[in-house]
Amino acid sequence: MLAPLYDRIRILAYVRHPFGWASSRAQFSLKRYARPIASMFDPEMLRSMESPAIPKYSRLETFINEFGADNVDIRIFDRQHFVGGDLLQDFGTAIGKPDLGRGLCGAWTNVAYSSEAVAILDRYVSRTPRLIMGRFANIRTSLEDLPGSKYSLPRRDLAKIWTHSQPQVEWLHRAIGRECFHEVYPAEADRGAVWSDETVDHLERRLGIRWKNVCDRNGTVGPRGLDLLCDGFERLAPDARQKSLLNRAGSVGLIGALRYMRSAGYRLVR
Repeated sequence: MLAPLYDRIRILAYVRHPFGWASSRAQFSLKRYARPIASMFDPEMLRSMESPAIPKYSRLETFINEFGADNVDIRIFDRQHFVGGDLLQDFGTAIGKPDLGRGLCGAWTNVAYSSEAVAILDRYVSRTPRLIMGRFANIRTSLEDLPGSKYSLPRRDLAKIWTHSQPQVEWLHRAIGRECFHEVYPAEADRGAVWSDETVDHLERRLGIRWKNVCDRNGTVGPRGLDLLCDGFERLAPDARQKSLLNRAGSVGLIGALRYMRSAGYRLVR
């Protein structure tokens, strides 16, 4: 389709480390599909490579076969590897236009939830049947600005990801011609949710709770504490389905009133 229009077509593909990919997909699956993070680690899904947590680097082979290896540039999606530490500048440099985007002001990043926000939302999704998930969208939005620590899947889950990703990683290393990804765990994988003073103050103000009632005796936040936080956000979030029914009821009522006025001979005057 494109061949008649261009003399040469070049493909730029950015690939993420399996650990960064899996943690990102965990957040995406939780926020977009309301699926508990644990669902990504079903043993059979991992073995069959069907889990969304496993990156599928070898799918790039389709582009290599179609356009030729010389026309497919596989680049590492990591700020430390970007030219100038910026994705747009890296892309522009790769296509011979280093000034691409220089006139743009500002910075753009995806909304990334904190570890604490992920813990609360994952608990809410895990305990709530899908049939009564009417408050999910509002709770999800309410957690976007919850301050906290950088999120990563825990080490035990990342270890599973690394093991099952090896065929894909080996394919990628052969395609690039060098080793680029190693089993190096991010610091946040061992740390988990921190529940700092900033996070605690935010939750106490927003939910009207006392933190000593949330945390356990050793100062950690377990299932009981997460349930209390979920309850607090549920109280603040209207049920989307109920709101929809009220809107529909209001619309039906308005239509009925207009029909009555028409049948009674009233005219609407602008």
